[in-house]
This record gives sequence, C-alpha cells and structure tokens, in this order.
Amino acid sequence: MFVSRDSVYIGIKEATNEANLWRYYLPTGGLARDLQTVGNSFVTAITQNNGKFIICVSGSDIYKEQSTFESEGYIILPNADFFTSEDKQWVGVEVEHDELAEGKSINIFVSTEYDTIDSPTDVRWELIGQSVTGTGNVEYQLNRNARYINTKIVLEPNVTKTISPKFRTVSVRALPRPELIVITVPINLSDQVERPNRKAFNVRNLGEVIYQTLKQKEGDSVTLQLFEPSEIIRGVVEFVQYPISEKSEKGSVTQYCLLRVRGVRAEDAATIVTRLLGVGQLGVAGLG
Repeated sequence: MFVSRDSVYIGIKEATNEANLWRYYLPTGGLARDLQTVGNSFVTAITQNNGKFIICVSGSDIYKEQSTFESEGYIILPNADFFTSEDKQWVGVEVEHDELAEGKSINIFVSTEYDTIDSPTDVRWELIGQSVTGTGNVEYQLNRNARYINTKIVLEPNVTKTISPKFRTVSVRALPRPELIVITVPINLSDQVERPNRKAFNVRNLGEVIYQTLKQKEGDSVTLQLFEPSEIIRGVVEFVQYPISEKSEKGSVTQYCLLRVRGVRAEDAATIVTRLLGVGQLGVAGLG
C-alpha cells in the first residue's frame, strides 16, 4: 500500500495482463480504479516522484506514470431506488459543478437497467443533457418508469486538453406511482338465497355465518377477483363493516356489510379474457 494525506493506494492483479492501482479516498470513503498497467503479476512496490506514481510489478517491469491528466473521465453512480422495490416515475436529473471554461462540458447519461453500472460503454446508456456553461443547477427532464435509475457523468476537458471540469454533485428526482388501490365491496348478509331463474329460498342463520366468516379475515392476505369490471387485487382485508339493515319499498328487510380490501393489481384487467357465462354479456364478451 501507499498512503498519502487523503488517500490509500493498493496494487491489485485483476487479469492475465493487467495490474491496477485502486484508490480509497479518505474524506468521502470513495473507492475507484485509479491507474492501470500491463504488468503480468502482482504489485510489489509503490512510490511517488514529483506527484507521479512508480510501481514495481513482480516478474514484469517497473512502470512510471507518464501524466496526471486524463483526456476524458466518467463517474458511474450506484443504482438508486430510494429504498423501495416499487416502480417509480423518474422525472428529473440535475448536476452541480464549478464554472465551466470554454470548450469544457459535462454529459449526463441515465439507464433503468440494473447491470449497466458494470460497463461504461453499454449501448443502453442514454444521453439526457449536456452542461457547457455556468455551474449547472439545471434540471433535465426524465420520462422513465422503473424501479432503478443509473447515472453516468462524463467529464470532457477543453479543446487543448489542459483543463478538466470539476464536478460536484448529481441529484435525481422521482415521484411514487399510486399502485395501492382500495376497493369496497357490499356483501349480502340476508338469509335468502337467490339464483337466476330459480325460486328464492331461506337458509336459517346464513347471513350470520357469512358475517362471522368475513370478520375472521380482517387483516389477512387475500386475493379478490371481480368479474365486472375485470380486476384481480392482491392485498389485505382492512375491515368488515358492522351489518347495515336496509328497508326497501318492496320486499323484505335486507342486511348487508361493506368489505374493504387494500392492495395492488395482480394483472392488467385487459389481460383477463376468461368470462363466466351469465356474467359477461353475450355479444360483449365472445362466447367461448
């Protein structure tokens, strides 16, 4: 290892013909691959001369850093999901940097694919904005719907390649999608059983049995399927309301309760093609 005032460097053999210096930046805890050599073995010594590194690779050679200036550089940020697994609507990204001199620029790329952080040349990186003047603080609009957002910042120096831009921060803004829905369903608690084209009949205490069964499901995880409109909801039973008596102008007194389920759609209603005969209208949902 080689230790400076603000960094710790360590040599790591990473491939058959590649040995690199990794840098741990003490003020921020950042870790980055700092320098690369073509050595074919392990790094055995690291030192500096006039601010440039000299490293010894066992069985290969001694390598000296030629320049401390990079013609182009990039920073790839970790995947951001704001600590939720739900999809989010990503609406904007903004960078902040020092005043840019003529010819310098900072390019902003984004991706919603999780594994793009492993490759800076991945074709899935999309250029969202380019900052060429000022200090940034301009939000570039995003229109992405995904769980993750990845950000890559590319730093380009001036035309003569003598001065690089100084990048400070990047921020991404997202809004939650209203995925949770609440459905309230009326449940008949009367003792009368009715069927299409059949005579109604009474079953003693049927409504009470239904009500007590529903009460036991409060707080349980359930799958609620509605046929009209076609919906499948997976969630929990929030509450079962106390029975309500309704006196109609004709007929007997009816008892019912309201069942409320909170959850998410299990699938798009448009994908549900199965219909029950007598539920889907003939001519609207094709028979068969």
